[in-house]
Amino acid sequence: MESFLEFGNIIKKEGYLYLKKNNSQTIDKFWFVLVSKVLFYYKDKEKKVFLGIIPLKPKAKTTKIFSQSNQHNFQIKVDSKELFELGLDSKKELENWKMLIDNSISKESAAKPKNISDFTLFSLIGKSALGKVLKVRTNDDQRISALKIISKNRNFNKELVLSNAKKFMSINHPFIIPIQNFFEDESKLAINFEFMEGGEVFFHLQKESKFPEKKVQFLCSELICALSFFHQKGIIHQYLKPEKIFFDRFGHIRLGYPSFTQLETTFVGTPEYLAPEVISGENTTKASDLWSLGILIYEMLVGIPPFYDEHMMTMFHQILTQPIQFPSYVSTVAKDLILKLLERDPKNRYTINQVFQHPFFKGIDFDLVLEKKIQSPFTIYLASPRSGSPDIFFPEKDDQMKKEKEKDKEKEKDKEKDEKDEDEKDKEKEKDEKDKDEK
Repeated sequence: MESFLEFGNIIKKEGYLYLKKNNSQTIDKFWFVLVSKVLFYYKDKEKKVFLGIIPLKPKAKTTKIFSQSNQHNFQIKVDSKELFELGLDSKKELENWKMLIDNSISKESAAKPKNISDFTLFSLIGKSALGKVLKVRTNDDQRISALKIISKNRNFNKELVLSNAKKFMSINHPFIIPIQNFFEDESKLAINFEFMEGGEVFFHLQKESKFPEKKVQFLCSELICALSFFHQKGIIHQYLKPEKIFFDRFGHIRLGYPSFTQLETTFVGTPEYLAPEVISGENTTKASDLWSLGILIYEMLVGIPPFYDEHMMTMFHQILTQPIQFPSYVSTVAKDLILKLLERDPKNRYTINQVFQHPFFKGIDFDLVLEKKIQSPFTIYLASPRSGSPDIFFPEKDDQMKKEKEKDKEKEKDKEKDEKDEDEKDKEKEKDEKDKDEK
């Protein structure tokens, strides 16, 4: 079979298999695709209707092949809750499938990359004050991931970065990007993340201008689960913004990490999202993250942060003093949540637990949210397997888009100024003609 790229990984095998889930009596025939550590299955060979995945986790186990009537089967036990039975008429073909699946499971325990040379580098997908983020593939198991590379020539606290990387690597949460490894050599530090195929929320927000309330409700229901987890671990995020939230291939979110160089109470963050107490020089607290959440919700509903101004000091003044203006289409319940989050006194600001209970999330079952059983309303367009473009769905960085946005604003201002000047000229002309007539 021809081997080519799909989902950013090399396909090991594909074909029809019979599937029975969790001891169900229903047996269906689907088209299966095996990539590095996941079995994807579709309605048919066309692969237009995606139906689900079987994750080949390290603790997953397969049974021996057994026969029932004229069909041969084996089971994959993913965990205590998930059991999948796969079958085929041809025992030889099924044995081939089982061997590849067993190999995929065992490869989970393969040695982690310890050097940049262990990766094939694809392309730049991000930049930060410290370094750059590349899309990469590990040479041993062909796994696609993201690699943050920090040059030791830069001025930063190396021990703090390594300490934070170690702390963040222990985090395991469905809505937080997993750190897979970190290492260093003589000239660089590197942190290896799972690659988020859906790209930044910022990218999607720029494309759509603003999100409908149902989309914001879905996104925030997952986001507050991640933020609550950080707070339970004693971690203040300080960087809640669309550029720090990503989509996976199924439209569920993954929150990125705080800065690897920050201390818990230092003045850091993006100006538009800073809480009043942070601007005033007080220590950053968990309540400061809740302010940023309120700004983020407003921005997703309206398309721009509520106090935004291109002049930072003007923006800070507005954050500290100005009332919030809402467009008429923002619902009463959404306004109420935003106002409770954008309370200038952090003592009176909503807590994360109160956010979970707010009517904005009425009807949301957070147990189902955490299990990712609520279908995402976001459409994620993935690269074609044969497109040859690894970053078709992941913008390299938002800098250019932001610059274009600023240019558009400047053009609008220039246009308004020109129109105003034209009006003034017309008025002067009318006045001159009037004076002439009177003379």
